[in-house]
Amino acid sequence: MMTITIAAISVGIAVDNTIHYIHRFRHEFAIDRNYLAAMHRSHESIGYAMYYTSITIIIGFSILVLSKFIPSIYFGLLTGLAMLIALMAALTLLPQLLIFLKPLKELFNNFTARHYRTVALMNSIHWILNPAPSSKDYKNVRTCN
Repeated sequence: MMTITIAAISVGIAVDNTIHYIHRFRHEFAIDRNYLAAMHRSHESIGYAMYYTSITIIIGFSILVLSKFIPSIYFGLLTGLAMLIALMAALTLLPQLLIFLKPLKELFNNFTARHYRTVALMNSIHWILNPAPSSKDYKNVRTCN
């Protein structure tokens, strides 16, 4: 019964990390249409967030090792291990698949100058309505304009 819970938690968070990475990768790819550069920029921004949130979750589930109830110990260890594997796959396998398969090439090849202006306008409106934090609050904050 606990293995269903492990799978649900692990797959849910792994899919969430994957969606975040692909979303950021699309923004970074739109800048210069270079897959490798987009991967590096994505790792520099969303990669850190994925890493720290996953490590926090792994540590949180690892606390269950201190339990005296054996199924809880297994649950904590297996969930932490599954989250570690999901993190490694999201930061290593996913970027390699994006670079190898090049899924965004056709999408961005069909763009015209009008599309780029529309996207630029939408990004500008987004950042006006949702301004980034000030630099004194956070160091090295990157925006996706």
